[in-house]
Amino acid sequence: MKRIKVLHIVTGINGGGVGKLLLDYTKGIDNNLFQIDFMPIENNIDKQFLHDDLIKLGCEIVYMPKNYLFRFLFIFKFLWNNKYDIVHSHIELPSCIYLFISKLCGVKIRIAHAHMAFLLYDNFVHKIMRIVLNLVCTDRWGCSQDALLCLFGNKFAHYGFVLKNAINYEEFIFQSNVREKMRRKLNVSSNFVVGSVARFTYQKFPEFLIYTFADIVKLQPDAILILVGSGELEQKIKELVSELGLDKYVLFLGLRKDISNLMQAFDVFVMPSRYEGLGIVLVEAQASSLPSFTSNKVPKEVLFSDFIYSLPLEIGCSKWAEFILEKYPCHSRYNASDWIIKNGYDLPSIVNSMSYRYSSNLKIIYKH
Repeated sequence: MKRIKVLHIVTGINGGGVGKLLLDYTKGIDNNLFQIDFMPIENNIDKQFLHDDLIKLGCEIVYMPKNYLFRFLFIFKFLWNNKYDIVHSHIELPSCIYLFISKLCGVKIRIAHAHMAFLLYDNFVHKIMRIVLNLVCTDRWGCSQDALLCLFGNKFAHYGFVLKNAINYEEFIFQSNVREKMRRKLNVSSNFVVGSVARFTYQKFPEFLIYTFADIVKLQPDAILILVGSGELEQKIKELVSELGLDKYVLFLGLRKDISNLMQAFDVFVMPSRYEGLGIVLVEAQASSLPSFTSNKVPKEVLFSDFIYSLPLEIGCSKWAEFILEKYPCHSRYNASDWIIKNGYDLPSIVNSMSYRYSSNLKIIYKH
């Protein structure tokens, strides 16, 4: 039986939320039915944290040339020669370019997938790109209704399909022995541990997190902040930590593959994002029954348990610090898998839904 060929176009496979999400989906999908490949826009192979994991799953990873003229010619030639059934693009408005090329090459199913919300695509160029995107895509997907609305606009969002960001929740189920082991390993056994897993980017607002933690330390001197991730603002954040005299209180762990174990070690999880399409890491934190604090710029779909709190950024860092320390003692850790399953974030269900949409859409196309 001929496998359905799917090409994911992504910003990178460097361990960020979308890359990790697609790795999990690729692990779960039936490779007898689907051939899944990747085309990252970022072309520095050394920084592609998930490259080897995807290769082991049988994926081909195609890196683009740096020169934009050569890049578009390369993509056209590659798609023309490789006859993909589906091109699934995850890069927001620039998807219009790659899906336009896909259409020229005869790709039948062209999916634009929205992963961001609460962004204002309101300048002239953005409006033109959105028009083109809605013309060249065959399917509009999003991780939340807010994400669909943000990318496709009011007129087309209701035609979209919400595919929730799923996790392998069994990895995150709270285990006290894992918690104790990780805290000993990190040398934080007796500390109040604030954790965050996020890229160091404008979107994730790491400066706000650092100032909030500085206020936490004033109230809770045994507090430790553990930061997991990398990004363009990392050096700036390290300098800010030093300026505030917090060096001995903050651990920078870089990119990690043991996120589920690290979450066991945290006491609270904090992510003051400026905007999110969903915030998959918040689903993971809730799967670990970890008291979580995020901004009111995340979609309501991710606020599904009784141990996640959404706060306005406008109230300021000191209010965030006070609220975190006030609410933390109200919670105990437990097996929170029921929350994940009940709200539709379990990996098998989402992979099955995605597989069904892929195959059924192709059947409709070829039937006509």
